[in-house]
Amino acid sequence: MRSGKRALYNGIEFETLSVGNHSIEENRISLFTMSVQDAIKFAFYKKEQFVFEKDVNLDEIEALFQMKKPIRTFKDLPVIRDLIAKEKIREYIKSLDFY
Repeated sequence: MRSGKRALYNGIEFETLSVGNHSIEENRISLFTMSVQDAIKFAFYKKEQFVFEKDVNLDEIEALFQMKKPIRTFKDLPVIRDLIAKEKIREYIKSLDFY
């Protein structure tokens, strides 16, 4: 399965650039969108043509979604979306890093 994360911010789901121990240390998650309207509405900055980014404080993230997309032989199976509630976000992020 291929894994990805999305964040709920101001009632809208955004893609995340990177979520890991550094998110706890920096107290933020970098979000991105390709929507010009969302970028303007939520004050994202232009990274490149049609790609907008914003660093958001962890306390402003309403929820995280762990997306698990089946690959290869299992690609016809549905995508699995796991909800990580706001109060569990830091604990979840800490569990991501392996040493």
